[in-house]
Amino acid sequence: MIDICQLSIGLTEDLTKEALERRLQDMCIKNLDSLASFGLIKMTDGFDMKPAESGTVMARYCIAFDSMKTFTRVGASEDITDLIEVIASCKELEEVRLRVSDKRTLNALNKNKTQQTIRYPMSSRIKTTQMKVNCLIQATLGCLPITDFSLTQDVVKIFRSGTRLAKALCECLMLRTDCYRTLAAATALSTCFRARLWENSLYVARQLERVGVAMATALVHAGLTTFQRVSDKHPRELELIVNRHPPFGNQIRDSVAVLPQYELTLDQIPKFSADSAEIVVRWNLRNGDVLKQLSNPPKTFSVLLVGDADNRVVLKQRLSDTVLLNEKTWSKKIDVHRAAAGDELDVRLVNQEYVGLDVRRTFVPRYLGPRKLTSTCQTAPASVETVQPKRKSRKRTPASRLDDEVENNTYSESSQSASAPGRKKKPDLVQTGQKYSQTKTRVDAKKGGTFLHGRNKLSSVPPNCTAIVHCTVSRYRFSLV
Repeated sequence: MIDICQLSIGLTEDLTKEALERRLQDMCIKNLDSLASFGLIKMTDGFDMKPAESGTVMARYCIAFDSMKTFTRVGASEDITDLIEVIASCKELEEVRLRVSDKRTLNALNKNKTQQTIRYPMSSRIKTTQMKVNCLIQATLGCLPITDFSLTQDVVKIFRSGTRLAKALCECLMLRTDCYRTLAAATALSTCFRARLWENSLYVARQLERVGVAMATALVHAGLTTFQRVSDKHPRELELIVNRHPPFGNQIRDSVAVLPQYELTLDQIPKFSADSAEIVVRWNLRNGDVLKQLSNPPKTFSVLLVGDADNRVVLKQRLSDTVLLNEKTWSKKIDVHRAAAGDELDVRLVNQEYVGLDVRRTFVPRYLGPRKLTSTCQTAPASVETVQPKRKSRKRTPASRLDDEVENNTYSESSQSASAPGRKKKPDLVQTGQKYSQTKTRVDAKKGGTFLHGRNKLSSVPPNCTAIVHCTVSRYRFSLV
């Protein structure tokens, strides 16, 4: 018997055993070729194949093939907004449906003049499932209230799959070396999905134990927007702010004290040239002694990224706090090549569990000599001795074109009359003192009025101007007064 799954892939009951094997083999080869075309596996002659690094990431996080194809098309200079749209378009989130009853709440979260909205609002109203997922992700990261129960259930589904997708996207970008800005944004977004907060959110206290949305909001109103400020506050003052009894303030401070506090330093070795420099990066924990005394210290991971002005990844390193506790100070020497766009290095240390512990630095290494400027001008061939400068063309307006047409017509008439055989040249008024006939003057004046009428239609000069006809020997010149 052929079941539904076999019918869905095109298998029927009248197929023989050989035809069935041939059909299945063709399907396998087709799918393997599709995986190899996107660099997920490596195939050799025959049926020998090995998983690529991106394919390993796909299998580790159980990512759909369509989602991996979307990850491979991510650009090198994407920001968090673009990456949220990428995750919202993944196949894993297609099970979220857009209901008619959800549109009113979603549109209020997207754009509203009376209440707080999402950080990156969309230009139009919510019309697709992708836009709904995008809106709910931003609303959750911004701590916006979602009162609809069905939307709350959708948020749980979105962040269950979105956290996994964000980690997979970050791992895929780790394999590239020409996308520092996108990698930094993906690393921060992965932490945002894990903590359900923006990377620079003021509600950092929400990540502590026994602290909910209401208490975090009260702490924000009191100005306690960082872990350092919460740690410096007296326990009794914390209890007054959140309206709790002792020893709740001591418990909050103890929760902050066990969080890792990173220290990052960069030093340059006095060995550099015009195009390269050597830098030593040191990374340690400032509260390492406190964490060693704990029976169960936090086992979080952090990512260190260093990028230059040309959007190249100079250094990428992922370490756990356990390694930093054992080694006290982690250091590494890196060779930095001078970038064409600038000398600044952007250094970011991102914790993958908590928001508010990140460290960001800017370091400018020294190089030997000034920057070399590359010229894009093309030199002339050796056989050419002199180059004639290109004549600058005069900008021609409609009025100036009409003037040229009048002058060209009069000049051409005079030249034709002078050069035509068997015709006499017009007499010169200055030399002979004679005058043209009155009829000729009227005809030429009428012709000039026709050009003047056309010029008034094209020119911006008001039409109530008078025309003065200047008669010369070989032409008539018309000007506006």
